[in-house]
Amino acid sequence: MRHEFHAHYSYALQDDVTQGIAIGWLASESGRLPVKWKEIETISDPIARLDILSQAMVTGFQNQARSGTRRNKSGYQYWVEKHASEFIKSQMSIMRNLGIDPRLPEVALLPTYSWGLQFRFRLRTPYISKDDAVFHILENPLKKEWVFKIPYVAPSQWKGALRAAMRTERGYNSLEDEAKDDQMKRLFGNVRSEDSSFSAGQLY
Repeated sequence: MRHEFHAHYSYALQDDVTQGIAIGWLASESGRLPVKWKEIETISDPIARLDILSQAMVTGFQNQARSGTRRNKSGYQYWVEKHASEFIKSQMSIMRNLGIDPRLPEVALLPTYSWGLQFRFRLRTPYISKDDAVFHILENPLKKEWVFKIPYVAPSQWKGALRAAMRTERGYNSLEDEAKDDQMKRLFGNVRSEDSSFSAGQLY
């Protein structure tokens, strides 16, 4: 076996018939294996299968691998609509069993005056993010956690969103206004245009 995953399971180098049949199997739409490429049967992880499917972006099957045809949904879109929800539930269950599911930390173990905040919310509009995946069948896939491959928002994005909300709440029209606010500095650090040395100001 080649050491590089995509080199060993090279979808892009298969013949047209094999590529067409493989889409259904890789997207868990069909149990039919390509006659000339039965070795992909060893790939049990659904995300690994979708990784192989991403190679279709350099073939003539790009659109079919993304969403199917006008008559039938197929490929990645089919998997998202039919299997993604169950996959996420399964991954969350694994995280719970390992004790690493998203939860508030034990505040008693943290420094004095530490606190946590947790709440649920529903988005008013679709959320757009950018994943770090090198290969993907979509041009702008949703950001996913590296190990369990479930959608998530990076801590830096939460910080940026909260900072923007605080800036609006305080009525700042420029970064210069924010740079004069010691409380903003303590919470979010210096603004980009400022000197890199951190100024904490008065703590209380």
